Amino acid sequence: MSCSRVAHGFFTAWKDYGNPNAIILFLCQDNEPNIFDQRAVEYAIYDLDEHITVRRKTCWELIASIALSPDGKLFVDDEEVAIVYFRGLYTADDYTDEKFWDVRLKVEMSRAILCPSIGYQLAGCKKMQEVLAKPDVLERFIDDIDVVQKLRSTFAGFYELEMNSDGDNAVQMAITNPDLYVLKPQREGGGNNIYGEDIVTLLSEIGNDERRCAYILMEKICPKPLDNIFVTASGHQEVQAISELGTFGVILARGKDVIENYFAGHLLRSKSHEHNEGGIGSGLAVLDSPFLV
Repeated sequence: MSCSRVAHGFFTAWKDYGNPNAIILFLCQDNEPNIFDQRAVEYAIYDLDEHITVRRKTCWELIASIALSPDGKLFVDDEEVAIVYFRGLYTADDYTDEKFWDVRLKVEMSRAILCPSIGYQLAGCKKMQEVLAKPDVLERFIDDIDVVQKLRSTFAGFYELEMNSDGDNAVQMAITNPDLYVLKPQREGGGNNIYGEDIVTLLSEIGNDERRCAYILMEKICPKPLDNIFVTASGHQEVQAISELGTFGVILARGKDVIENYFAGHLLRSKSHEHNEGGIGSGLAVLDSPFLV
């Protein structure tokens, strides 16, 4: 379900752009490891309208082929771009050449529909999690106090590491009881969080200077492990597993005018409770299915 509903979001955005000859651009990483799920979305878009053109380009390819017209239209190889879908340029490691920043600037200055825009990308960073958890912040966006309280009841504890007394206290909390917390940098893609004694080591080095501001401290979530069986290419394994349920959503808006906003399926990942990280690509987790009781 998720693939078709996500594809429908792209289709609706492409129609809303208003040029039936404009393309959808998948901006991909070099040696893309996640090509298969991207292809699935691409083919689902074709199922909705076979006349849509999807192009896959790496940033290296875009350096010489991308252009921005005076009226803000984005072109790649002389084809107008309706949508840019970022499957690259979302981590610091992707910007391996200064010219990649020029590519990102042209994209952000264009009229193309961006998935995500720079604003939405920044809204999903770890620092925003910390800010949203502060008192009176959710109230700026949600008027219903009952809804605010229900949302806030689901939050883990977040603690800033700025150069102030609150930051100093958070550093001492983490060093004193490192197993109760996770230290998170402003990074995406998995494998970046810091746990246990590694927190003590890092904060003992940077805890008294501004380098600590690149991180946030979060209360560690400790779910109850459940019996599970992991099936992989090498066989099966009985494990005590913990799971993470992620949901997909589609939102298409023009300023404050919302055109589409709907649930688009889920993804459940499970890992052994022995592991801190749980990436599918790293082999530490598996795709799973929820069992509702």
